[in-house]
Amino acid sequence: MRLLCGTAIIGFLASVAAQPIAQASFIMESYNYIDGKTYISTIKDEDIAPTPAWEIEDGNPPLAVGQAVAAAKACLHTLDLGDHHWTIGSVSLKPSGLEGHWFYEIMFSCLGDDRAPMTFRVQVLMNGVAVVPRLEEKPTRTTGAPPN
Repeated sequence: MRLLCGTAIIGFLASVAAQPIAQASFIMESYNYIDGKTYISTIKDEDIAPTPAWEIEDGNPPLAVGQAVAAAKACLHTLDLGDHHWTIGSVSLKPSGLEGHWFYEIMFSCLGDDRAPMTFRVQVLMNGVAVVPRLEEKPTRTTGAPPN
């Protein structure tokens, strides 16, 4: 029985190993923590693939810096981030991991209610589309209730 079971497992593992491994469709995730809330931006390869390709040697990127900043500002204003005065802290070009494809990351900064510095990053693809972060909802627990 052990030999039969072992042979079946080896046969199963051999068939799994022979299967092509699907390429992950994940490029990056970015986390922003503001006023006790978590905002998550996700870029997948299917988001990046249709954007214009660019190589540093080609000169200027297909999307001008000003256009990327404008898209990031518009995205930032759609989010409920409280009554903070956000300013541009930095603008970066980042390789996506998909050959020839890049995106901008615009970092905004401000002072929080407690005067502590806060930052919020918005990614903008080379087609001018800002990646809208999703708010991660955390379930609340009532006092004395057993954990789920």
